[in-house]
Amino acid sequence: MEYSSYSNFGGMMESILIVSENYEKLKKLLKDYRTERACSEEEALSKVSSNKFDLVLIEDNVGLMDKIKEKYNVVGVLILEDGDFDKSKDYYYVFKPYKEQQLLSIIHNSLNKVKLERELRNATEFMRNIMDSSLDSIITADLQGKITSFNKGAESILGYKAEEMIGKNVEELYPPEEREKRERWITRILNGESIRNKRVRWIDKHGNLHDISLSISLLRDSDGNPIGTVGIGKDITKEVMAERQLQEYIFQIREYIKQVERSNMFKELLLDILKHDILNPLTVIKNVAHTIEKEKSELIIRNVGKIEDIIKRASIYSKLESVEEFEFEQMDLAEVIEEAVDSLRNLSKKKEIEIEIVKGKKSYNAEVSPWIEEAFINLISNAIEYSPAKSKVKIIFEEDETSIKIGVADLGYGIPDEEKPYIFERFGKGKKSKGMGLGLAIVKRIVELHKGNVWVETNKPRGSIFYIRVPKRQGEA
Repeated sequence: MEYSSYSNFGGMMESILIVSENYEKLKKLLKDYRTERACSEEEALSKVSSNKFDLVLIEDNVGLMDKIKEKYNVVGVLILEDGDFDKSKDYYYVFKPYKEQQLLSIIHNSLNKVKLERELRNATEFMRNIMDSSLDSIITADLQGKITSFNKGAESILGYKAEEMIGKNVEELYPPEEREKRERWITRILNGESIRNKRVRWIDKHGNLHDISLSISLLRDSDGNPIGTVGIGKDITKEVMAERQLQEYIFQIREYIKQVERSNMFKELLLDILKHDILNPLTVIKNVAHTIEKEKSELIIRNVGKIEDIIKRASIYSKLESVEEFEFEQMDLAEVIEEAVDSLRNLSKKKEIEIEIVKGKKSYNAEVSPWIEEAFINLISNAIEYSPAKSKVKIIFEEDETSIKIGVADLGYGIPDEEKPYIFERFGKGKKSKGMGLGLAIVKRIVELHKGNVWVETNKPRGSIFYIRVPKRQGEA
């Protein structure tokens, strides 16, 4: 077998330090390697300490090789006179007289072994870095369940250090009632099945239970024989807790529905609100909670906010349904509008929407109830919600001798003409006005109790204008 080139070790020519009186002969033989000479033991030890040589080739000096191998992790090859030699030592050797091809073969094979060992170390280190950078728990165990590795993700979730757990049985992480699960799963993966995203609970160092989404795979040796398992566990404790809380909330809502059905109080209205406007968002939340991820948290917050808003509006509407007339007082509607706008400042800032108030004079006095502010809050908040970001909502004052008219104009998608007659009805929501129904029903009820009018027009070229007209004096309505 011929070896013509050995200079492809990690993309660089391999370096050999030669300690021999026959340096020139060996240099010529090893022309495909980078060679360097050491003329004494001291020089050899000094050069090896630089850690730049892949192999040391020494002729007739076992003692020097012993010194080098004692201190440095470098491949050693000895050229010796045939005689007594401790062949158990960790060097390669060739006896004189040797064939050049024999020496080349030994050097090539020894360097190739080093290369493979280095690649194995690099691969092992690479895998260790991957394991330690994972936020999930990665635990390996042998077929008897003894833990063989325990990554930093597992340390973070369970509170143990790796050295505390290696050698212990992985079953110690499971509460007694969960251990049978793992036994069944191990049997299944040994039979060729896969275990993916199974729910299980683990116990941490302090006795706390963690909900885990666990996947288990079989580890095999180079011959394909099973040697152990690797389990990857994601801590879903917070998600499971949120799911349980939401299920409890849904149960409470359903119980409340039953109570309302039994009492017959506000039956038609509240049953519609609870069944459609509350349970639908809760169902969305529940479904998200099953597969929750961080990026979905905003969806949960948004739906919970929607529930709170619906409950608040339902409460307001039920109160208004029981009121036959308001008590009125002189109020400046310009001030009422300013207060309504101030209460919605955070909402408008979030969407970077400018609110412009257009009025011809400082004040607009009328006999109204404090409830009138709730009507304006509903109209202005709808205008903000359905307007594009960084746009404008305009509030316009007009008056005549007997009444004051206030318009709230947005730049949203607008409302089709065929839907306009129905949008102020609780049960008459259209596609474009979806979600406005209860708020606009509140506006209509408040305005009716003021003996006024509310309607919507198209805001050309884009959007809608909602108008409220109330009498200046209630006796003149």
